[in-house]
Amino acid sequence: MIDGDSCCGGLFDAWIFTWFETELTGAFMDWAETRIKLDFDIGTNVTLMLKVSLTVQGLNWFTVGAETRW
Repeated sequence: MIDGDSCCGGLFDAWIFTWFETELTGAFMDWAETRIKLDFDIGTNVTLMLKVSLTVQGLNWFTVGAETRW
């Protein structure tokens, strides 16, 4: 997980999780899935979000969004 300052007084947050199978998947080091999440604040009340999941079969899901707080 990585945190830090973003634009206009906001923060950013990023994390990557990777799973490996206990059974052979045929992938490098029996890799099964990687999930990535990025949150990027624009000011103190708006956040842009990106989430993605990659598996041995390819792109599992992909999400782009925005959040506002007041």
